[in-house]
Amino acid sequence: MLGDTYDVVVVGAGPSGSMAAKIAAELGSKVLVLEKKRAIGAPVSCAEGVSKPTFDSILEPRNAWIASEVKGAIVTVPSGRSCRIEHPDAGYILERKIFDRDLAVLAAGAGAEVYTDTEVTGLIKDETGVRGVETLRRGKRGRVRAGVVIGADGVNSRVGIWGGVSVRLSPDQFHACAEYLLGNIEVTSGYTEFIAGNDIAPGGYAWVFPKSRDTANVGLGVSPHIARRKPFEYLDDLVLKKYPNASILETMSGSVPTSPSDTLVSDGLMLVGDAARVADPITGGGIANGLFSAIMAAKVAAECCGRGDTTRAALSAYEREWLRTHGRELKYRALAREIYLKLTDDDFEKIFDFVRKYFDGKVITEFRPRQLVVPLVKSSARFLSLARHLI
Repeated sequence: MLGDTYDVVVVGAGPSGSMAAKIAAELGSKVLVLEKKRAIGAPVSCAEGVSKPTFDSILEPRNAWIASEVKGAIVTVPSGRSCRIEHPDAGYILERKIFDRDLAVLAAGAGAEVYTDTEVTGLIKDETGVRGVETLRRGKRGRVRAGVVIGADGVNSRVGIWGGVSVRLSPDQFHACAEYLLGNIEVTSGYTEFIAGNDIAPGGYAWVFPKSRDTANVGLGVSPHIARRKPFEYLDDLVLKKYPNASILETMSGSVPTSPSDTLVSDGLMLVGDAARVADPITGGGIANGLFSAIMAAKVAAECCGRGDTTRAALSAYEREWLRTHGRELKYRALAREIYLKLTDDDFEKIFDFVRKYFDGKVITEFRPRQLVVPLVKSSARFLSLARHLI
């Protein structure tokens, strides 16, 4: 049964939460993970794509986690023109229902206690900061004290809001996403597809992530402050046009933060994953960044608990490490997203011509966005006027 006191309490058993719990437990902390859903990993609210080199650097992948491997991408613009980018070993399409659950199992194997069907309803605070969580489990309320609470409870983190670390995102600070798992469709095996266009996904893009020969995650993300319709209305139009005979096997939705946060900690409190807004502001990818943030936070949390100092000053070592390794790049990408929001369909066509020349006849083994952004911006007076500050 739930104990009364732990070194670290993790709120949320998604990949970031379970990874934080695993690392902290391995480092000797007494760890508790609380998940409000009854089943870890379900329902899925993710396109399930992740970079293979990055993922492999964090975990040794298991076959059960991988639905398919990605060796390239197809880029499609409003006119319907497409080009194929070859990138061997580019990524994986995961089975999140299995991966998330297995990661929680790994956390438990490292010594963490994991409880589902347990909601965190508030934080325990005193004059020194956050000191634990209030819980609701099967109608029974409880209180659990902790040296550090790690919020891994996703976009618009309640833990972050209660702790004064974050605020609710405004419509210009996230992508609203809609997705179907489609069956009875023809897909290009091994290739993800990205589709741009202001009538297709205003302020965002649509994707096709193959999971098998005839199934794929097909979805899109839009920027709510410029979209004229709801995400599923855009998605239904796309599916009807592209896959008129498809079967809808699953329906998914969610939000992705696009505005990186400068504040990740307070006294006794840390945020990781989407709660910390670590997703890529342009692509929306957040699995790998979430895992990285969890590892960094857990190491700092375990060390601080070990020496009995969980003040903001002590925990901010995580904040500084994140800024040094990932944060500055995310802020650059957030600036690039502001330019993306201003692009017209004609701009997308011009970018397509530039990108096709850049990748034509090449096999890409490593891709750094800045290497493409700078010459692209310099390629036209319009792009230069829009994005001079990115050079």
